[in-house]
Amino acid sequence: TSRVIVHIDVDCFYAQVEMIRDPSLRDKPLDGGKMVSFLQVFCDITCGYFCVHFIINLQQSKVPITNDKQTDEYVTYPFQVTNTLQKFSPLVERLGFDENFVDVTETVEARVKSAFSPQLNGHIFPEIEIEDERHKRLACGSQIAAEIREALHSDLGITCCAGIAHNKLLAKLVAGQHKPNQQTSLLPGGVGKLMGTLKTARNIPGIGSRTFKRLQTLGISTVQELQDAPADTLQAEFGSQTAQVMQQLCRGVDPSPVTPTGPPQTISDEDSFKKCGSFQDAKKRMTGLLQSLMKRLKGDGRFPHVLRVTVRKLSASNKWTNRESRQCAIPSHLFGTQAEETISKLLDLCVVLFCKMVDVNHPFHLTLINICFAKLEARSKQSASIKNFFQNEPTSAQILKKNPTKNKDARNSSVETDFAAESCCNSDHIPCSKLNDTSSIRTLSSKQGMISSALKKEPNTTSRVRTLPSGIDPEVFSQLPPEIQKEI
Repeated sequence: TSRVIVHIDVDCFYAQVEMIRDPSLRDKPLDGGKMVSFLQVFCDITCGYFCVHFIINLQQSKVPITNDKQTDEYVTYPFQVTNTLQKFSPLVERLGFDENFVDVTETVEARVKSAFSPQLNGHIFPEIEIEDERHKRLACGSQIAAEIREALHSDLGITCCAGIAHNKLLAKLVAGQHKPNQQTSLLPGGVGKLMGTLKTARNIPGIGSRTFKRLQTLGISTVQELQDAPADTLQAEFGSQTAQVMQQLCRGVDPSPVTPTGPPQTISDEDSFKKCGSFQDAKKRMTGLLQSLMKRLKGDGRFPHVLRVTVRKLSASNKWTNRESRQCAIPSHLFGTQAEETISKLLDLCVVLFCKMVDVNHPFHLTLINICFAKLEARSKQSASIKNFFQNEPTSAQILKKNPTKNKDARNSSVETDFAAESCCNSDHIPCSKLNDTSSIRTLSSKQGMISSALKKEPNTTSRVRTLPSGIDPEVFSQLPPEIQKEI
């Protein structure tokens, strides 16, 4: 209980960004989906008064829809929030777009040693009279949390909730006790009562839906049932380490540190929709995503090593997590060209990755497309040699494996203890306008086949293929431009 952790949760993040952009929206219910999206992505407090809730059809909401032409603020605001929080402590861990953990222990210790006599600021849980000297550190934490919230409002114009406790788990849980724009401190004696307010074990941060389903097969649904579950029963199902973590979490024990969040290792954007059933529509959506990503990449200033394309196919049994991904390494010289040319070349890569997951010669039904730049690295560290690019990327062999990568949510596969094909196209660029029909796809396949045939006829090629690192898909290798094949 010596630590003091503050959890900051921005109130209705997307709605506040829109309200800051257009103050006239402050007294109106906001429907936060993209104009092209058929789902409502967020709602604000005003929407709640109109019984408009998350994830409903836009046609049902009957409220104004914000124009989403400028979404850069959605990306930049989280970093601005983090920068403000770092004025109070270097230990700031970002959790998603709108949440942060701040370890203010050092600041609290300094204030306790001084003549500072703090009073608890905001709500307390449970609501009892405070006279115990042990709560002095918590009171200091509540004062710091109030200062943080005031700084966020004065610097950025946003409001937030705060939870103050002695670990991350409890700070996150108690922050939700009083919303919006309020804060709550958790007294050490109130841990059991707070955990008892959770409806099911699924509400414990760190226990995902898949883990919860496995718990239900053991007859465990509530927090109390998880607390009472025999250790050997949990160990038999989840293993000793995971079982131990769950037993700690359900009792409010979380020793995980606040880990400062560095620059993101991925930059991604996605488009969700009711249906994408044509190759032309898919290319149009991927082009838009690439244009958005290139703007963000320019502001980031780093170079991505990997391009990943993810699609979600319509599935009656698995509507939201039925994702499939393919990725490839990005040639280092590609970003040395003009923006339009770079986007065109990236689109070619996306098209080939897309076609490996979706048979465009047959009807298909997609509900999401995601494009991601991964393994970002400072441009100054990059070499002009494509050979050095591959040497610095030892995992590129894994990228060329045949089996598609399934997108697995860590929250759904295990307990979260810490909250948190190179250029596959032919070097001959095919304009997007000529990739609209199946005949063009056959042309692309034919060109790729010509490369494969040429490789078979070329002396010493087979020896190079035989010496490829294990795990590389020869079929994908055969589709690479000759100069990249030589470098491999």
